[in-house]
Amino acid sequence: MEYGDKVMIATPEGVEIELEPAGVGSRAAARLLDYILQVLCLFALGLVYGFTAAAFGFEDGTAGSVPETVFFVIYVIALSAIVLGYDIVFETFNAGQTPGKKRNGLRVVTDMGGRIGFKAATIRNLLRIVDEAITLYLGAFVSITRSAKSQRLGDMAAGTMVVREADAGGDYEPQIRASTAVMINEAADWDIGAIESDQINAINAFLGRRRVLSAEQRRDLAERIAVGLRPRIVGAPANIEPERLLEVVAALHARRA
Repeated sequence: MEYGDKVMIATPEGVEIELEPAGVGSRAAARLLDYILQVLCLFALGLVYGFTAAAFGFEDGTAGSVPETVFFVIYVIALSAIVLGYDIVFETFNAGQTPGKKRNGLRVVTDMGGRIGFKAATIRNLLRIVDEAITLYLGAFVSITRSAKSQRLGDMAAGTMVVREADAGGDYEPQIRASTAVMINEAADWDIGAIESDQINAINAFLGRRRVLSAEQRRDLAERIAVGLRPRIVGAPANIEPERLLEVVAALHARRA
């Protein structure tokens, strides 16, 4: 269900998470900054290539201590990594944010509000060839402006969406309270193997955005998510408060992953 420029995502536990899809303007600004950074990286790589080629005598066709073909292959791999791997690496290992997206307060998440993985990041960015290169950005513009979740074709194929940060200046990563940290080691023998990925996504989404919720909303959401989790956890104390349970499960899942 969509309300204006907000999208309500219903998790399997019946919890609704409100997300704000990013529009064309903010995404274009983020993309431009990322392009500038990529160009700077390519320029630096070109300088390194030129100086190294000169040092080993490759520029005049003679071979140095390192075979010229091997050197060229390394250069091509580095070039490809910057052009193709830039977005994939940042979105996978920086919780959905490239430097451009971070600067503009945007983040790539799954269409259920969870953290994006390597497979989804790869799919959405490889399809930039269609969204941007082949169609000269017209495909991306039409898709983003016409879809309910402001998704380009790559997002639709990968099951992702670009959203504005719910808590400007805050952290998306689940923050564990100091009072809970003590329990994490004590919970090392909990069996959380039966918890499904959608439930983990719901936990992470809640923990990452709870600071913008009212006390009542925060308490209610924590309880509703915890109700679905308790039957799937072996070893957890029955009297542990819902929000603390979610923190411990998130920490254990991250540690074991």
